Amino acid sequence: MLKARRVAMQIGPLFEILDESAFISVECVGPERFGKAREYLERRMHHDYSFTDTASFVVMRELRIESALTADHRFQEAGFSVLLG
Repeated sequence: MLKARRVAMQIGPLFEILDESAFISVECVGPERFGKAREYLERRMHHDYSFTDTASFVVMRELRIESALTADHRFQEAGFSVLLG
């Protein structure tokens, strides 16, 4: 997103902050999580969820994360607390 917003010079420092943070972890969506996210999306086609949304929901539930730093109403629809709203 930073690159798309023409502030590419901030990408390096951002990754350094993320790498050094004790409060942030990078989670990969491997084959098992991918399958769960796909199933979640297919069962809820009546919602306006993207695959990225459903992959996030799967990982958050697995890690027992209850709140999201977002204003995106889709997270609230999925049962999470949204912290920006």
